[in-house]
Amino acid sequence: MTPVVRVHEMKKKTVIWGVIAVVVLLVAVPAYIVCDVVFHGPHVVNYNQRCERVVTEQNLIGQLPKAVEAALGQPTSVYWYDEAGSFTLNYAPHPSFPFATFQAHFNNGRLNSIEMYDD
Repeated sequence: MTPVVRVHEMKKKTVIWGVIAVVVLLVAVPAYIVCDVVFHGPHVVNYNQRCERVVTEQNLIGQLPKAVEAALGQPTSVYWYDEAGSFTLNYAPHPSFPFATFQAHFNNGRLNSIEMYDD
């Protein structure tokens, strides 16, 4: 076998292994996210507990939405109720798969309560 053929075969094997690695990652990452959310895995638990800790440490119950968003960041989604000033800010640990969310419930425009792991 000539050196040129060996180099060509090595490049071909490298490309094949690269494609295999990409395919494995494309399957593994979404599978991890689904398992983490469904079974309340480590990322979901840490995320929800961190949000709860921030609300507690910063005494956010009774505060306006601006204070909550300043502490927790931009919500993943907002759910509005029929009653004026009543809504829920949802914070998803995996925004691409928004379940097991941390929720900040507002009544009369102020943070009334929180809920962890809501689906």
